[in-house]
Amino acid sequence: MDILPGKITSLVGLNGAGKSTLISLIMNFKQKDSGTIKRTAVSVMPDAETMIEDMTGEQFLKFISELKKISKEQKKVFYDLADSLFIKDDLKKKIKSYSFGMKKKVSFIQAYIGEFDTYIFDEPTSGVDIESARTMMKYLINLKNQGKAVLLTSHNIDEVQEFSDYIFLLKQGEIVKHGTVEEIINKKNDQSYILKLDVTNLESSFDKYCQEEYIIVGDEITIVSQDLVKVNNLMVKVIQAGGLVVAFGKEQQKLKDVIFTNG
Repeated sequence: MDILPGKITSLVGLNGAGKSTLISLIMNFKQKDSGTIKRTAVSVMPDAETMIEDMTGEQFLKFISELKKISKEQKKVFYDLADSLFIKDDLKKKIKSYSFGMKKKVSFIQAYIGEFDTYIFDEPTSGVDIESARTMMKYLINLKNQGKAVLLTSHNIDEVQEFSDYIFLLKQGEIVKHGTVEEIINKKNDQSYILKLDVTNLESSFDKYCQEEYIIVGDEITIVSQDLVKVNNLMVKVIQAGGLVVAFGKEQQKLKDVIFTNG
């Protein structure tokens, strides 16, 4: 697999699939049995429980800044990040007093600061409030727009669908699916079509025209079918009988509906 510059690449998989293990191999936290890993300058957000908890948040971030040889001007960035993630006032407190979400935010900040070719974020938004999670993803987009390579792991499939340029699905340590969001969704062959009809002025019972299953909500009828010819024929019959087409189009598939299916 390749983690490309200017792209957000996501690793998706159930617990134990190998996501964190792969990151550990990339970072040389663990030794590989075989294969080759090529990497340049990488900054990583590991598990939030790996920080030095007897330090304050500010002490820890300054410590990381020294390790990364960040300039004084760049150090101001982590204060801005802390402010945007609502923990600036907590930086004077010891990390051991932080909630899990606060630890995740500090871990995110220490990974974001500094100039690197690649940034790895392991479950950055897990356990974080919604507003802060959206802010984190905006910062990842900022890295992407700077031409950085970003590797993301997440159990939030909606988040993965919205922000990923490329996805690798891991299952028991192996890549079982990969591609863009569109490519993965379109690999599912049972594409469905949605037709919404207003049959208020229909000449006779709707059942006379339709052999498909349908849902009635108020004055509207919704049909979901994989047979485009049948849907087109139904539209013609309904219009000729005095009904109206309210909406028609392909069903908008969700990544989570297809990514964990067999095959």
